[in-house]
Amino acid sequence: MNYVILAVIQMLFNTLKILEIKYSYDRDMKKTMLTGFALTIVWLFSTALGVSAVIEMDYYMMGVYIVFSMLGKYIALKLQDYLHIRPKK
Repeated sequence: MNYVILAVIQMLFNTLKILEIKYSYDRDMKKTMLTGFALTIVWLFSTALGVSAVIEMDYYMMGVYIVFSMLGKYIALKLQDYLHIRPKK
């Protein structure tokens, strides 16, 4: 079950990171703060699970962390294109 939780958290982390940068750049205080709050919570759990995996030498969990982090970046960039998230000019 922890593998699934970590996979979801890693994908969510990267998506929230993209959104936080976009909202911050757009100077949208409310969205930046809400996204930043969610990002901090997700980061905390992601880090806790990742560090736990390293301490316990759980190579599968480490692999899930890395693979789903990369998948999360891919999804975040595709979502950015799909939602036409671009900096204001």
